[in-house]
Amino acid sequence: MSRRCLGWGAVLGLVAWLGGASAAQAQVGRRVAVSAFHVPDGARARQNVLEVLSEHAEVEVVSLADIAVAGARLDADASDAAGRKKLSAELGIDGWLDAASDDGVLQLSLRAPEGRLLARATLSDAEVQSLARVAGQRMWLAMGPWLSQRELIKRSLEAQQALAQSKQRARVRELERLHALAETRGSERVAQLGAAQSLARSKRALYSAELVRQRALVRERALAARKRQRASQGEDLASFKGGRPSGARQDVSKSGRSGRASSGSTRADDAAVSRSTQRWLTPRGGADAGGSDASPRSAWGAAGARPSPAERSATQTGVEQRQRR
Repeated sequence: MSRRCLGWGAVLGLVAWLGGASAAQAQVGRRVAVSAFHVPDGARARQNVLEVLSEHAEVEVVSLADIAVAGARLDADASDAAGRKKLSAELGIDGWLDAASDDGVLQLSLRAPEGRLLARATLSDAEVQSLARVAGQRMWLAMGPWLSQRELIKRSLEAQQALAQSKQRARVRELERLHALAETRGSERVAQLGAAQSLARSKRALYSAELVRQRALVRERALAARKRQRASQGEDLASFKGGRPSGARQDVSKSGRSGRASSGSTRADDAAVSRSTQRWLTPRGGADAGGSDASPRSAWGAAGARPSPAERSATQTGVEQRQRR
């Protein structure tokens, strides 16, 4: 709202400055000479132009009769640049309006007294047929700001108003676009938050289920460990009550099975060992082993002979087997 007020304030300031700068000129107005139109239907076109100019009080039209009288007095021709310059100085003419046809195109031109082009209006071939109706409008459209200070101010205001309206429309379109964009982004954000919440809930559910599973697994493993410990303690207690450890039982059972398999060979070896042992343990002098306390070495010394290496080895093997049993 403040920017709009500032814009209108600037426009009004410009209008006031233009009006104050040219107040005297606006009161005096412009003097224009409308020459004869030497074009098809030129008389009607010139009459239409004069009617449009007469609608604006700040524009004064110099008649052809006044121009002819001044030209005769000054010996100046209104058709050339030098004569127009003299006539302009004499009659106070600000501009000369002429009409010319070039390749079927009608041109209305407004020139300064020295011949400088001030404004130009062009009519196409289609408009030439209705020259009497459009000549004045096209002339004023092109030359009005120069001919009338009021027209210049009016068009400046219209241009500023059109610019302000276009800016206002652009601002409204931008506001609508931003509003639509905000709604779109809001809906997208709501959808994103909903998806994030759903994902968080699913993750929370999975986490809770995993905690329950881990707790159940820990309980199962602890229970199994306690069962194994109790079973081990029961086996140890039973083994101690029976007199030998459970491991010894297994060893005894295994050794019993292997002992029965080799009992036959052991008995044969014992018989051979007993015979050889008794032979060298008994003294050669006929003394009995049970009635003498002499050692084998004393018996060997008394007999004067020793057992052979084979007999010694067999005897040693039999002694070791007896000790193991």
